[in-house]
Amino acid sequence: MYETLNFTALARQAGLGDHAAAARLRQGLERQMPRLLRHAMRHPEEGSPLSRLVQTELGERSFYELDGEEAKRLVSAASRRACDLMMRRVNLYDEPVSTRETIRDY
Repeated sequence: MYETLNFTALARQAGLGDHAAAARLRQGLERQMPRLLRHAMRHPEEGSPLSRLVQTELGERSFYELDGEEAKRLVSAASRRACDLMMRRVNLYDEPVSTRETIRDY
């Protein structure tokens, strides 16, 4: 049985430097991301960040053109990339402050 996670609360805690919350957030994302990506591959939505990530991974191909192993590999790679991107958004990687995006960058 899976624990129900409050991703928003975990992201908030992780963004404040709570490494235990960061680990739980990453674990939860890794568990859910493949299902979300497979759905986005089968039912792309214009403007959806997941759909854009999926389309980048697929290139010119359709999800339905892939064989089972290739689809599994693509979902795995896209899941890792999506989790990495989401974790960076809550500033979980130890980067110098000068390399992080700031409000002044926009």
